[in-house]
Parts: sequence; structure tokens; C-alpha cells
Amino acid sequence: MAFSPLAATHYREAQNLYRRRQQLLDSRASPREALRQLDWRLLANLQGAQDQCAGGLNDNLKPAELFVESWWLLHGEQAEEGLMQLDALFPALDAEQQQALIASIQLAMGLGYVEINQPALQATLCSRHPQGVASLDLFCCADEVAAVALQLQDADGAGSDVFRPFYQEQERSRTRRQALISGLIRRDAAAFPVARDYPDDPVLTLLLVRNGEAGGGPMAQALMGTEQAANALLAMMEQVEMAQQAATAWVWLCGTGAPRKPRLQAVGDSATSSQTLPDAAAARQQWQVLLEHREPTGLPVFFGQTRTESSIADMTDQWCGQVSALIAAHRAFDLGKSAVPADGWQHHALHGDSNHV
Repeated sequence: MAFSPLAATHYREAQNLYRRRQQLLDSRASPREALRQLDWRLLANLQGAQDQCAGGLNDNLKPAELFVESWWLLHGEQAEEGLMQLDALFPALDAEQQQALIASIQLAMGLGYVEINQPALQATLCSRHPQGVASLDLFCCADEVAAVALQLQDADGAGSDVFRPFYQEQERSRTRRQALISGLIRRDAAAFPVARDYPDDPVLTLLLVRNGEAGGGPMAQALMGTEQAANALLAMMEQVEMAQQAATAWVWLCGTGAPRKPRLQAVGDSATSSQTLPDAAAARQQWQVLLEHREPTGLPVFFGQTRTESSIADMTDQWCGQVSALIAAHRAFDLGKSAVPADGWQHHALHGDSNHV
């Protein structure tokens, strides 16, 4: 079969857009409008690439190729059989290929629920079809699936007693983390000491902060967002052993990276002149400018804005990337439960729904 030049162009462009989409989602923060526009273009090119897709899946395909081929396999007349093929192929893939395959399922349109074997794929389907986890014994099913099931119960408003038995599930890291998130959202004191074992987890740290239970580390100070916490973070930026951690956390406070200054080199130091250190003095000026322009005054700052329920809701529409998980955690804490992830394509892109977190 001869493929048309136009279909080949759509095929290549769909791959490029998939790669760009992953970059947006992996970044600390990207404009959500850019993701909206990209999703429209990606969908159009996927549909235009139909005649170019070969349908021959294998573990030699690059991630972007695998995404496009898998997406089309899930939109043919034999979509369920296609899903079974993906399920069989999944163990042979590397991490990036597996992520591409998961993305194809997340973004497939009209895909029904099918019993499959790979936990990561089963969890992806369950997030789209909650009925698939309704009868599961969470103590027996795979870590990925149990975590999704707990997230769905969280969104339904389940009480702390549902999540508390999983706080100590050390061998199932995803399940434990989701249980702790749900427990912290519900202000369950039993979750506090366990969550402190994750000092490098931004979401758990943020929820500890909202509960008034966080420690004094750089990330906790940044997420507190008070003047006192900002001053403590700035002091850490001036300490050699804490400077880099403080600079990394600074973005969650001010919404931009910490200013940098040239690194002073000792005689004989092989380091290049391009290496830099956080500039605490410039960061302090940045913080003062932010304080002068924030409205209303006196409230905590998050990602460069005064933290209110309305500002957090606005951020949901403004940003994607890593910051979206923190925005969602703020919203969930205010609501007392998490919102359900949107089904299929970025719901906000196709329907303008600002409730997608």
C-alpha cells in the first residue's frame, strides 16, 4: 500500500507534538494554554496520519512512533484486541516506551474497559472506568491499581478509615503515598508522622504544611509562603551546604527560579566559569517586589501569587507541568477531597473544563 505524502507529514508531526507534549508535562511549569493548543494539533495530526500507520507494533519503535501506532491501534474496529496486543508488548519495553504506550491509552477516545494483565495499563484503564475497581480487594491487587482505586475513593469523599490501613504499606509505595495524600487532605493526625518520612515529596510536604505539621526544610519553608518562611529560605541560600536545595525550592514560593551569580573559583579549581551559585541578595529583592505587589496582603504566597481559593482555582487554568500536582493538592485540601482526573484527552482542551486537576 502506498502512503500519501500528506499522511506521512501528519505522522511525523504527530510524533513531534507528542515529544513536545511530554516536555510540557515534565517541566516545572508550562502555560496550560500551550497544552490546550498542542492537544488540538496533536489530535488533528493523529487523525490525519491514519493511512500512514503500519499497525506493526514492536519493541524497536521509538517512543513517539510507538505512541502514534498504539493510539491508532486503539481506534480501529478491533480496539479491544489492540489493547490486548499492547498488554502483551508492554513488558518488553523500556521506561520511555512504556510511558508512550500509557499515554496512548490515556488519550484514546471511546476505549472501553477490558481485563488485562499489566498493572500499569490496568491502572490507566481503571482511572478512566471507575467501575473496573469497584469490586477489587485492594489488599490483594497490584500496587498501581490499588493506588488508583484509593484515588477514586478519595474523590468520592470516603472517610479517613478507608485510607488509614494503607499508611504502613511500605512494599506498595504508590498505594501508601496515595493513602497518605488522602489522609492529609482529611486532616488525619495518624498520617502526619508517616508522611514526614517523605521530606523530598512536594505534594506530601505541601499537605503537611497546610496541616501545620511540616518541618523546617527548604521545601517546607517555600511551601509555607509566609514572610518568616521566606526569610528562613533566604538564610539557607547563603549557607553553602543548603544553597542548592534552597534554590530548588525557591520556585514554589516565587514562581520563578532563584537568581544566580557567578561561582567564585579558587586557584587551581578545574570548575568552569559558567558554574553559578544562588544569589541570595537578588532573591531577597525579588521577594520584596513580590510583597509590594501582592493583594490582599498578609496571606501566604504560593508560586508567586497570594494563596486564596480563587487564586488556586485560577492557577489550575494557567499552569501544567509539575506545579499542577501542587495546585491540585491545595485545591483538594480546601475541598476536603480530590477531584477525579479527566477521562481521555485533556478535558480542559476539548471542553474548557477548569475543574480538571
